Formats: sequence, C-alpha cells, structure tokens
Amino acid sequence: MNTHNVTFVVNQRITDDDIDIIFEPADDATPEREHGRTLVHFAREAPSWPAAVVSALTDLQAAGFQAASVRTDNPH
Repeated sequence: MNTHNVTFVVNQRITDDDIDIIFEPADDATPEREHGRTLVHFAREAPSWPAAVVSALTDLQAAGFQAASVRTDNPH
C-alpha cells in the first residue's frame, strides 16, 4: 500500500480536546490553523488516493467534524 497525503478544510476551530478525539481513530492526523481556517492533514496508507480520502473522511466524521473541502499534493 502507498501513503497518500490528504488535507481537509474543517469549518470549525479544533481545540486540544478535539485533537485527542481525532487521534483516537486516526493516529496519522495532524491539525493546524492556516489563514483563519482549520486544516486536518492525513498521511493515510491505502491502495488508492480515493480510498485514502474516504477512509480519512470517515475517521474525521467519526470524531464529529465535517469537511468543507479536501486538498491534496498528489492527486490521482
């Protein structure tokens, strides 16, 4: 499997407590703030980029967050 980099823009600010919630199902998640937006980066191992996006989005939603958009450095 390959590692795919996926970044979601989240419409809400993520607190330190939220980071713990995100890390429980997804230890490959890294949140950050950029120009007033919250980003959550994933380095997800998956057979394809679409599979990585679905898997990471599922983990993000399971933590109670909704993605406004998705970005990547290596689209396929």
